[in-house]
Amino acid sequence: MSSQIAQLDKTGFWRQHSCLLHFQNTKLQKITLKKADRFGLVFIDSPELPEVVEWFTHLLKGETLPFPLPLHLKVGPFQKQVLEKLQKIPLGETRSYKEIACQLGRPGAARAVGTACRINPYPLVIPCHRVISSGGGLGGFAYGVAMKRRLLDFEDQIGSS
Repeated sequence: MSSQIAQLDKTGFWRQHSCLLHFQNTKLQKITLKKADRFGLVFIDSPELPEVVEWFTHLLKGETLPFPLPLHLKVGPFQKQVLEKLQKIPLGETRSYKEIACQLGRPGAARAVGTACRINPYPLVIPCHRVISSGGGLGGFAYGVAMKRRLLDFEDQIGSS
């Protein structure tokens, strides 16, 4: 199934990266991204779930659907607000850390927004890579700025095709 998904990627990004879904007691605990020799949508401690494969397939086509599994956010109240707000950023668009803070009624909390992005357990599903600095710089990313740039480029390419 992973090779079929990788073939949908017209940008080549996912031919060099893997997405690991970590489960515990049938609950999705976190998602990790990593550079790899070839694509893999890897289910750890879970059988492959067709609904997740379908969600990822739609993402590669530039289509966003609600994620089919419940997300268990073990974060503080403000961080939860931030992560919920990030889920509303459309594919191919970005928002600044400050913009998110202002939308949440805390204009001085841009760094706290960055912290919430850094501890996001579900990258891609909660698209923290779409949050950038006010001046247009990329800011940080738990998986490195280079991967953040590649994710944004990937979304630009699939959004314009």
